[in-house]
Amino acid sequence: MLVTDEESRGKVLTALADEYSRKILSATIQKAMPVSDLSASYRIPISSTYRRVRDLLELGLLAVEKSVISDEGKRFELYRSTAKRVDIRFNLGDVEIEIIPNDDMVAQFTRLWTLMKGM
Repeated sequence: MLVTDEESRGKVLTALADEYSRKILSATIQKAMPVSDLSASYRIPISSTYRRVRDLLELGLLAVEKSVISDEGKRFELYRSTAKRVDIRFNLGDVEIEIIPNDDMVAQFTRLWTLMKGM
């Protein structure tokens, strides 16, 4: 998927330039994680983790894989990177950004969508 509009390209570049956002995206490519685990595992302050997750969700680089209810009755989300890879090219003065989808997420959403349509 190519990022074509200038505003979105700027936001993606800003997110990728941020150390915490990169850690969150890298950590969630293979498996979904809750904010608390991301914060603890990667030593990101919890408020910063929530803020980066929100920003990455808005950009579409992160998605909620599922919601879980703990034994104590607390609900939380598990987040997963929608991007497996991001290619950035500087081509004749123009920045080109291509997001390579995380195939695991695509397959999972396709299965979920198929199940929901059958209900």
